[in-house]
Amino acid sequence: MTETTLDIKETALIVVDMQNDFCDMRGYYGLLNQPLSDLRKIIPNIQTLLETFRRSGGTVVFTMAIYEPDGADLPHKKHRILPGFAQRGNALLVARNSWGSEIIEELKPEPEEYVIRKHRFSAFHNTDLEFLLRSREIKTVVITGIVTYICVEHLARDAFIRDFDVIVVSDAVGGRDRELHENSLKSMAWSCGLVSTTEEVLRKVQFCVGAAR
Repeated sequence: MTETTLDIKETALIVVDMQNDFCDMRGYYGLLNQPLSDLRKIIPNIQTLLETFRRSGGTVVFTMAIYEPDGADLPHKKHRILPGFAQRGNALLVARNSWGSEIIEELKPEPEEYVIRKHRFSAFHNTDLEFLLRSREIKTVVITGIVTYICVEHLARDAFIRDFDVIVVSDAVGGRDRELHENSLKSMAWSCGLVSTTEEVLRKVQFCVGAAR
């Protein structure tokens, strides 16, 4: 990580799609016996980042992928040429108002924190996220959550082209495919911003918080 420090007043922590259907053993993928270890192992690092941002008065934003119960707004229903993920089936996850769509218990948002509900991979698409960040004079976004090579990467790229500085926390993002995860981190480091560990990010934030006292 470069020597650039993080001014907590100008930095937002974004937690992407840490929802029951994706991360809980009782959720959609858990009930299919899909491996969730690479998704769940990032939870403690996200918790650590949340604690620091909450303690220092930083901006915290959660995103939730939400689809209609009948699947009418699923993204791949609008395409004739399907990407790889959509060729594996049209299962409905994170349906509106379902338990599966809720953020996991370990990372529940505080009442004053922001929750962005989105219907496409990027949290900027047809949401209030950009307005929220600019109204709070945010310059840097620290991105955590899942899935690295889908919603995390879409968010990082959209943030960069909107002139936000981007930090992706390598040990606080995850996916079920490790090769895609690693390739995505390399791609984002090349074209979006910094890819840094939780420890590196905390060191920069804590320096700024300490200096402000």
